[in-house]
Amino acid sequence: STPGLVRIWQPGQKENSDKEKNPKGPPKPESKKELGKLAPDEEFKLTVVQFNKQMQGENARNRAVFYQTVKVVHFPSERHDVPVSFNPAKLPLGAIYLECNQRLQVYNETDRKTDEKGNLVEKTFQAMEAEGNVRVVKVGELEAFANRLTYNESKGTLTFYGDRSTPAIVNRYRGQGIPPDPSKGTKIIYWVKTKEVEVIDSTGR
Repeated sequence: STPGLVRIWQPGQKENSDKEKNPKGPPKPESKKELGKLAPDEEFKLTVVQFNKQMQGENARNRAVFYQTVKVVHFPSERHDVPVSFNPAKLPLGAIYLECNQRLQVYNETDRKTDEKGNLVEKTFQAMEAEGNVRVVKVGELEAFANRLTYNESKGTLTFYGDRSTPAIVNRYRGQGIPPDPSKGTKIIYWVKTKEVEVIDSTGR
C-alpha cells in the first residue's frame, strides 16, 4: 500500500513475424525450441508499471492489480533493466504507453497455437485491463482515449470502450504534418499487427 514500480520481463509474441510478412512464401527450415530459448515467433517484452496507491498480487492466477494514477510502458527489450521513460515522446517506435486513474490489471492467459510442425502447443500471453480516463499511445501509430481498455497479446488487439456521452476516441497518425485520422464509438478494436481499426456503434468523427 504505497507508491511503487514493477517490472515484468517475459517472452511474448512478435508483432510481425516472417510468417506474417510472407504467409505464402517458401517455408523456412524447422527450428526446434530449446528449453529456456525463445521460439522463432517470440521475443522478450518488458512491461513497467508505476502506481500511486496500492498493488495486489495473486500468484495462483499470475495476476497483479494496481490502483490510482497508473502508468505503463510495454515494448520489446532484450534486457530487463533498461532505463524507462514514462514520456511517450522518448519511447521506441511501436512501444505502448498507457495511463489510467482508477485500476489496472496485468495477467497472463494461456492459449493454444499452431507451431511450425502443425502441432497445437500451449503458449502464455500477456493481457491488461485498464479503467478510468484511459489514455493510450502506440508510438508512431495512434493516440486513444477511453473509459476502459483491454489488451490481448494473443489476439493482437487493443479494445477501447466508451459510451454515447463519452465515446472512445482513436486518432491514427498518418504522417508528419498530416492531421490524424479520428474514429469515435462505444467500442473500437485496433488490430496491432495490421494497424486496422474496427468501430462498433460509431458516434461519428
